[in-house]
Amino acid sequence: MGYDVSYHPINKNEIKQWYFDALKSAREGDWSVAEKLAKEYDIEDFYAQKYIDTLKIALETKDDESFALGHGYILAAVQGFFRKYFYTRGTAFSFLAQEHSEFKRYLSDISGVIPPEIKAKFTGEFDGSYSSGAFISAANLAKFWQDYNAGGEIKRKTDEFYAQNLPAFLSAVKFSVENGYGLLEATDVIVPNPLDLNSSECYSNLFNCDPEGALIYADTAARQLSEAMKLDKKKNESDKNEGSGGFLGAIKRLFGK
Repeated sequence: MGYDVSYHPINKNEIKQWYFDALKSAREGDWSVAEKLAKEYDIEDFYAQKYIDTLKIALETKDDESFALGHGYILAAVQGFFRKYFYTRGTAFSFLAQEHSEFKRYLSDISGVIPPEIKAKFTGEFDGSYSSGAFISAANLAKFWQDYNAGGEIKRKTDEFYAQNLPAFLSAVKFSVENGYGLLEATDVIVPNPLDLNSSECYSNLFNCDPEGALIYADTAARQLSEAMKLDKKKNESDKNEGSGGFLGAIKRLFGK
């Protein structure tokens, strides 16, 4: 699939603190909670303001609209102001769970930290572009990591699914497990331009995105472009030989075809 997938290391307490608690205070016109959090986590002034601006967008989100397209996506963007996150092109853990049902046991629910006034339901599924997806709790992610390192079918199916993106995904898992975080998926928090990574789009802190996944994407795109150009060159040479040059060209001209 063509989604730009990001993995955001965060646990349930941080989901509540960084997003829902800060949003609740902001609804009441109090920005001190967000400001204190930005200072506590040493967020640079520019991105501290972006954090507040992003919460302002969240205030405009209707509480009964799609959670994935609204609060879920904004939550993922907010995480990127606080710490590192990761990117893979087209490979989401929720897609892996759809293909192989045994991976569903690692998926988690965050409904318990969503305030009751927000009527939208967390489904753990993407709702198109600019959307949140699945959440894997810290405990479930640690269990997945244990199962993966034990080898067998979990490792084989993970390796097969992620393919060239595997190093970036495993970096996200390893970082999160070592620090006691879960992982939240999202699409289009970062949209890399594989032909010019410097012109990539990002709706969080671009510099907090681990570059490994984007570099893999750029390398893959460059190789695909190179192969396409080679095929096009061969086709042009073939068309030239058939149309105007070589033995076949001479025969066709002779017979007017």
